[in-house]
Amino acid sequence: MKKNTIINISVFITSYLLFGSILLLFFMCNTKKVYTEVEQDSIYKKIDKVVEVDVYRQDSPIVATSKKQGKEIILLDKSGSMEEFITDLYKNNVEFFKKKDMWAFDTEVYKDVLIEDIEFSGDTDVFQAINMAADAGYDTVWLCSDLEHNTGEIQLSKLSKDMQIIVYSPKILNSEKTENVIEEFKSGQVKVITIN
Repeated sequence: MKKNTIINISVFITSYLLFGSILLLFFMCNTKKVYTEVEQDSIYKKIDKVVEVDVYRQDSPIVATSKKQGKEIILLDKSGSMEEFITDLYKNNVEFFKKKDMWAFDTEVYKDVLIEDIEFSGDTDVFQAINMAADAGYDTVWLCSDLEHNTGEIQLSKLSKDMQIIVYSPKILNSEKTENVIEEFKSGQVKVITIN
């Protein structure tokens, strides 16, 4: 009799936990996250805010926005940690990349590069590349970087602050490694998009 009671209680508890787990999974699967649309541009969805710079998630390949971008350039961070991200981004957006001027950078800036020729390594000087693009008369910079600037001055030039800077990052930014960069970006027109 005691053995049957223990078995019955065990079956009841197991059934209760199983039913509860299924119910919980059902609710979790049917819960939709609400996103705020940005500037009536449906390809960008706001997901986070890092030191007052908005961060967006983009699930589709890069698509030219409805705004006039002016003279555009793509800047590629060639540090080792960016190789896989940039290679994948390029494969999914070949036409986009072909239609833009493209430079790569580490502590130096390499103009008119081809993805296949980039050797990923070195430190990262984000601001030198951005400021050189501004000096060259570009209106929009598509910056592919994790923003882990580790050498050189952290300062947007006066011309850079007037450009539109659209950052493609492989992750939501780590505030410890990117805090000073993001702080300086607040003085410009910057949008950060993560694709992960």
